[in-house]
Amino acid sequence: MITISFPIKKVLGLVAVWLVLFSASSLFIAYLPILQKEIDYRLNRLPGIVINKTETKKISTTPVNTDFTIVIPKINVNSNIVSNVDLNNKDKAELILKKNIGHALGSALPGQKGTVYLYGHSAFMDIFGSEQNSVFYLLDKLEAGDEIEVFYNGYRYFYLVSEAKVTEASDVSFLLSGKEQLVLQTCWPLGTDLKRFVVIAKPIKTSYNLTNK
Repeated sequence: MITISFPIKKVLGLVAVWLVLFSASSLFIAYLPILQKEIDYRLNRLPGIVINKTETKKISTTPVNTDFTIVIPKINVNSNIVSNVDLNNKDKAELILKKNIGHALGSALPGQKGTVYLYGHSAFMDIFGSEQNSVFYLLDKLEAGDEIEVFYNGYRYFYLVSEAKVTEASDVSFLLSGKEQLVLQTCWPLGTDLKRFVVIAKPIKTSYNLTNK
């Protein structure tokens, strides 16, 4: 009788190696968009070097729409905003955030007194997530003096960042101001919901109707 020896240990070892490589490649693919954002941002900050110059110029002048969009040239944000999202309906809010930025139900709209409260993801955890999931990945790069543009109902609104900070997840003090302001919020640290990163901006220019430029 011929006995065939099956190298079970060797096979298990190869399977383990394959699983490690598969996991590593999946993570790389999942986080490639946000890694690209980070690399482009850092290279663009180097003296005499500009990456994606054409794209940056387009972002600063052409919003994805004029119904409700936010444009932040410094961090290459040009994203659609869905208005009046109920934060208490977590399933629906999360569905919206997969491809958009959300405007919180009950907060002011551009041009109104009060706080325009917008929120979005900083990073995604799903290996099949889209790049848009990480639209606010570079939000922590904003600092006092940076400009933000919001397009709403055919009008263009300009804001200047006055403050950027990390807050507790339960902190809503920034919503209590009766003055006209813009608040951007995302989760912190990146990809978690332990705390929040908040950017507060003040209106700096008179808005104008894009159809009457």
